[in-house]
Amino acid sequence: MQQDDFVRKVLESKDDAEKLLAAYVSDERTFPSYLKIMEKSYREGALCFNAVAFLLGMVYFVYNKLYLSGFVIFLIGVVLPYVLPANTFFMVSIVMSVIVGAVFSKLYFMRFFRIVRKAGYGELPFDEVLSRVKENGGKDNAAYVIFGVMLAITLVKMYLLSKGGADF
Repeated sequence: MQQDDFVRKVLESKDDAEKLLAAYVSDERTFPSYLKIMEKSYREGALCFNAVAFLLGMVYFVYNKLYLSGFVIFLIGVVLPYVLPANTFFMVSIVMSVIVGAVFSKLYFMRFFRIVRKAGYGELPFDEVLSRVKENGGKDNAAYVIFGVMLAITLVKMYLLSKGGADF
């Protein structure tokens, strides 16, 4: 069964889709917004922009367990300053942030449906599938550490530059 057929199968049962998403999100406060975004994205075909992903980029991807995408964003952010002139880098960074904000929801739900498929939806008892989805969903609090380290490095770099120190 192809991914689109599988997604339609999951969405056919609104009750199942909501329970699976609630298990995956694992946060009662944010679940309603994720449900609304899923409905807009998959039922209406709308593109949903995520402002938090726009602002936090890689950190937000890691927080939501989208590790490969987060790593790609990190690599691009590390390589671009050495490849582009400073004024061009700034504009490219803004465009990249807009793209990151635009694709986050799509990538998030692609991972959600992939986990639901791997959990055995339609093949195993629903309670077992729900348990597996909950186990693989949720958030990764290591993102707080990554954010803290990035903030500390930025502050140290700003301090050193203000004192006439070497750029690193």
